[in-house]
Amino acid sequence: MTTPADQPDPIRCTSTTRPHHPPYGTRVLEEDTGLIQRFHSGAYGSGWSVDGTTDARRPPAYRALLAATDGLAREMVELHRPEPDIVHGNDVRRWRCAGCDAEGCDWEHPEWPCRTSQLAAERADVSLREDHYTVESG
Repeated sequence: MTTPADQPDPIRCTSTTRPHHPPYGTRVLEEDTGLIQRFHSGAYGSGWSVDGTTDARRPPAYRALLAATDGLAREMVELHRPEPDIVHGNDVRRWRCAGCDAEGCDWEHPEWPCRTSQLAAERADVSLREDHYTVESG
């Protein structure tokens, strides 16, 4: 799990035991879901929103790429790590690149894998295809 230096480690809890009305900005790590949630409040109400995730929750392709690299290449891969972008319940539907600068009218981060991650995967001979890491039940 990567925590920026200016933020304290999140409080460990589960999705059912997280605080009901904590102070604004409180971050929790839900150990059962692997999601890091941040509490927000304002004029339109208060609630929890996804702020990050643990490495174990990130896509298998990212973990394979991380394992296949070292040195500067690994640092680059860590910088361009996937972070949750669209989440429904506990299911991450879309990942964004944390290392690419946001761009465009909506100031959005590019979807992961970004071009930098694709180049690193190509050089390390690692597949980024999601179906390559899916275990079929049957």
